[in-house]
Amino acid sequence: MLESFGVNDGLLHFLCNVLPHTDDPDIYFKYIETCARLNRFTDVEKVIKETSYYDPIRVRDFLMEGKFADPRPLIYLCDMHHFIEDLTKYLY
Repeated sequence: MLESFGVNDGLLHFLCNVLPHTDDPDIYFKYIETCARLNRFTDVEKVIKETSYYDPIRVRDFLMEGKFADPRPLIYLCDMHHFIEDLTKYLY
């Protein structure tokens, strides 16, 4: 049986190769989701800052529901997409 960590690593490797060749929001979301679950928040920040192919509401909801230790990707996302009120409620 495959361990969850190995599956996520494999998925991340696959997505890293697909991402530069697509603008599909579902693939971008899956990449963000996988990076967040592997605690690769620098990669999540980079996608949020450098692309616009993801659905910002879906990503915001995922990051808020996940209650991840590093809030920076959520802060950048909310700042870029004017979700400041949502961020304030979440952090408060």
